[in-house]
Amino acid sequence: INIMRCINGCMDGNTMILMFDGSKKSICEIKIGELIRTDGESCNRVSNIWCGQDMVIRIVTDSGNEIKLTKEHPIKAKNAWKRAGDVKVGDELCCVDGIYRVCTIEAVDGDVRVYNLELEYDNDGIFANNILVGDFKRQNSCLN
Repeated sequence: INIMRCINGCMDGNTMILMFDGSKKSICEIKIGELIRTDGESCNRVSNIWCGQDMVIRIVTDSGNEIKLTKEHPIKAKNAWKRAGDVKVGDELCCVDGIYRVCTIEAVDGDVRVYNLELEYDNDGIFANNILVGDFKRQNSCLN
């Protein structure tokens, strides 16, 4: 596991990632080599794991899905990838079972342990707490 100060995008360590077999696993428990489900029901292998400490925001959808992630982490809105910090109440997010509106966005006090996954191949996102977000490669392509 690579340690870094997360100046880009990461997710809270308790974030549940959808694995290829349909199970969910906390991002902090995922190991290099494991298979993650990506959008389109395909799979991708974890090639690297990044972790650090950073401030996060909490985004909640009207379906009850919620995620804590850094403002720079890419999240899939209905029509485009956005940085989490650019998401607004009322925006529509892509989730594992449909499109849902954001109903709450709030800052979380203090730095938390955060993680990001780097996948072997380019992909269309991973499901984190049922919300479609980018991996490390997507994050870097969104920031450029």
